[in-house]
Amino acid sequence: MSEESTEDKNYQRFMSFLRNSKNVSEHTVASYGIDICQFARLALGKDPLKEQIDWNLVTVDDARSFIVDLQEDNLTKTSILRKLSGMRSFFRYLVRDCRVVINPFTRLTGPKKQKNLPKYMTVTEVGNLLDAPEQFWRDALISGYARDEVSAEFQSKRDTAMLEMYRTEPGRCGPLFRNHENPRKRKKRTAGRHRKSGGKSFEKIYHDPQNDVL
Repeated sequence: MSEESTEDKNYQRFMSFLRNSKNVSEHTVASYGIDICQFARLALGKDPLKEQIDWNLVTVDDARSFIVDLQEDNLTKTSILRKLSGMRSFFRYLVRDCRVVINPFTRLTGPKKQKNLPKYMTVTEVGNLLDAPEQFWRDALISGYARDEVSAEFQSKRDTAMLEMYRTEPGRCGPLFRNHENPRKRKKRTAGRHRKSGGKSFEKIYHDPQNDVL
């Protein structure tokens, strides 16, 4: 006759739930198991792999103490948040299965995840970007893409001005691109403004024939 397992029944059910209903990987199941066992040993002084546990005894203070213990162990914020998420899922399952009354981890928040500073272009990269239009239209003139030297110079200065404005005042760069819209949509929107303003338009849309080369 086989010896009956002493493993906590609720722990066993949750592990089976993860494997059969959630269809998660064995690595994920093992991670949940490690986190639950770690919490039980720290908060209750018990081991769910060896004995039965009354999970109703767990309080919010126990959950908070768990966070403090993890922080004292110098775990990363990401690891602490992952463990809290695992415990929150475990107790959510117990509440849904009517094994416990409350989930002590429901409103418990862990340490804020560290945000990386945004990456910026270097001074050299910005300089290369601003010099790019001049080089492009110089090559365009040589290859015949630009109609003539005057047109190439105009396009170069215009593109450089667009980049410069976007670099210094990105909120104001929208009107610069308006001449690249679909002409029908632009005409329809402009006509609407004329009607609303009694035939007077308070916003000009600039169009340069030389832009047609694009």
